Amino acid sequence: MKKWLLLMVFLVSSLFFTSCSGDELTGGTVADVSTATIIVRNENGSMMYGADVYVNGELKGKTNQYGELRGTKEVVLKSGDNSVKVQAVGYLETEPLTISGDGIGQRVTFTLKRPKTDYTLTVYDEEGVLEDVKVTLSRSESSTPLYADFTDDEGEITFSQLTDGEYHLELRKGFYQEEEFDIDISRSKNGKEYRSAVTLQRDAELMVEVTADDGTELPGAEVSLYDEGDYNSPGAYPIAAKFTKDDGKVYFKNVEYGKRYVVDVRREGFVAEHEIIKFTSRNDVVEFELDITD
Repeated sequence: MKKWLLLMVFLVSSLFFTSCSGDELTGGTVADVSTATIIVRNENGSMMYGADVYVNGELKGKTNQYGELRGTKEVVLKSGDNSVKVQAVGYLETEPLTISGDGIGQRVTFTLKRPKTDYTLTVYDEEGVLEDVKVTLSRSESSTPLYADFTDDEGEITFSQLTDGEYHLELRKGFYQEEEFDIDISRSKNGKEYRSAVTLQRDAELMVEVTADDGTELPGAEVSLYDEGDYNSPGAYPIAAKFTKDDGKVYFKNVEYGKRYVVDVRREGFVAEHEIIKFTSRNDVVEFELDITD
């Protein structure tokens, strides 16, 4: 019995030493494994969770969302050079970085940036470019202005480095109609620079100036404005009737460009006159010189 037990111990010991000294020993590759901590921030410096991390073209997962590991992702690197890049929805793709797999305790930071576009607006009127137009830019979902400035002597204004999104613009200039519109800024659609143009219309205002034949302003003259087709109609009423001020002038705002009107002017002691006009932005002043009655 003792001989049998001694034989078994000998056989087991032989097998053990044979396996330990053989050429097929495994597990040595563990020493070749290296890890790196990938840190992802946005352009404001805040840690970003949910960013995709790629190593050698293979997705290794997303940066952590919670706790001290927020915005980080630990990845395994192979021996030699490794190509690492980071992506996140709504941000520009980063250039890959080459990281050695032979380092220890490596920490690599990526900063993701939002797409940005320069936006230039050119403002015109009927005569050409229009300077000193106040342009206010805000986000479409907010009434709080982001920027406000005036067009230059070439009628242009530029808002630099706008992030992707929808914006609302308001344009104002004295004697012109206010204009509002929305734009969609997208780097993928517009590229690094986006340009557009708008034409402002003058406020429709007709001025009538009345003087005597010697050039003296005539206050108190009655000025009546008619649609051309109504002027000679029985019982026709004017669109508006006003009396000239001390400077001999009156203004009518309830007029439309392109329409034809009759302006009728009367004042006691002077010969009444009328004139048919086609109202345009270039024909918005009518002058009357009244003769004294005999």
